[in-house]
Amino acid sequence: MTTELINVDEITQPFGLAQALTYMIENGEYVRYIAGNYDLYMHIEHERKPVVINGKRQLKEFSKVVGISKFGGSILSLPIADYVDAKCYIMQFDEDGNPIWTLPEETTAE
Repeated sequence: MTTELINVDEITQPFGLAQALTYMIENGEYVRYIAGNYDLYMHIEHERKPVVINGKRQLKEFSKVVGISKFGGSILSLPIADYVDAKCYIMQFDEDGNPIWTLPEETTAE
């Protein structure tokens, strides 16, 4: 499966959490999540672990959503109540890979 980055000029921002998960799964995008007191970015991380299945040891891939705060710390959980009002944006990074935390403009697809 190949993934292509989204052309941010062709999507409406902000978008909801369901669309954010789709962009992360299908395109490998990092998504900024703003709701309540939370302002963080999320992405899907994949890791392989040795497990025993049917008596045979083998590597299995696991995926999880990882959240990173403005201060670089991991976000361990998000309250369900904030999901309804969440605004999500494609996370932007500078050329050195550092997150850009300025508030994004709301846009509509062209």
